[in-house]
Amino acid sequence: MPQLSTPTLIVVFLSIPFFIATEFCFPVDPGDPLAKRKRHFWSIVLTILFETLSISITSSFETQERVDNVSSIFAQLTSQDIRLDFQQLFVQYHTNFDHAQPVLKGWATTALGQLVSDMKNGYIAIPRESAAKQIGSVYQFAKVGGSIVATNVGSTYFYFNNQDYIDANNDAGCRKQVAVVRFYLYSKTKSIILHDNKPAASINDFVKDVEKLHRLLCSAYSSVIDVDASDLAHSYDELIMDNQFLAKTEISENTWEPIRALAAEGGPELKAAQDYLLTLRGIHPFRVFKMSDVEVKRYFHKYEHITPEPNHVLADRIYSDVMSQVTGSP
Repeated sequence: MPQLSTPTLIVVFLSIPFFIATEFCFPVDPGDPLAKRKRHFWSIVLTILFETLSISITSSFETQERVDNVSSIFAQLTSQDIRLDFQQLFVQYHTNFDHAQPVLKGWATTALGQLVSDMKNGYIAIPRESAAKQIGSVYQFAKVGGSIVATNVGSTYFYFNNQDYIDANNDAGCRKQVAVVRFYLYSKTKSIILHDNKPAASINDFVKDVEKLHRLLCSAYSSVIDVDASDLAHSYDELIMDNQFLAKTEISENTWEPIRALAAEGGPELKAAQDYLLTLRGIHPFRVFKMSDVEVKRYFHKYEHITPEPNHVLADRIYSDVMSQVTGSP
């Protein structure tokens, strides 16, 4: 049973003495039975009118109080643009969906529920259609001399067919000295489209595509992982920038098709991604591509005077430094 608000209860209690006063104190001729019936009639009618008007006024005050409360919350937001967007969301929902048909209102409620759920989990969702553009913009915010560790699950077409995305990667690696380490995950059970929009008939086709991308993107270290030959339980498409910011592509478990992109900063989401990279680090790669020592010294000045360990190149040192920082494991 729904609970009545305090103002509504007050109205109900006030209507009782109003009814009593009208019923028993309204002057009529005691010998006139018709007058008594009229008194009964008007006491009921006037009481109903009193309650209706009072509840209407009370409802107006409650609505205004809710608006004031929402406005107070909005006023605490530091960004005026964000404040206006939230206000528009509030207004547009009540304008277009609050009194809509149940099916439309249900969809609106579900959409808002997903937004709230994502925010509670520390994520902001990005539609699939704009994922490449938005995640590509991440690279410009990497610190000079910073790092990016990313995984690519299956098809390379979704992101790397976008020239802006390739340019952003290349600019970060070859100009800003951002050490980019990439893991490319392959499975013969999935339909995989290469970045030139051709299907991968085998893992060898996939490896050749990764080799091209390794140079196009100015990556320091690119590792190909054969998921079928490993005991990897799940495949996650993720990017960690400067060990602080996480962007991930939500994919279908069965097809590896992208669904939407998510972004978060810090928190348990980042920790889970770091743990996943530690798992990938422990898997023996099918093939690895590395920057030459000449390229490393050209693009990463802090490695100019470092001598690589025996049977290793400077890209191995970059890989070790970046992965140790991100995973917390030497």
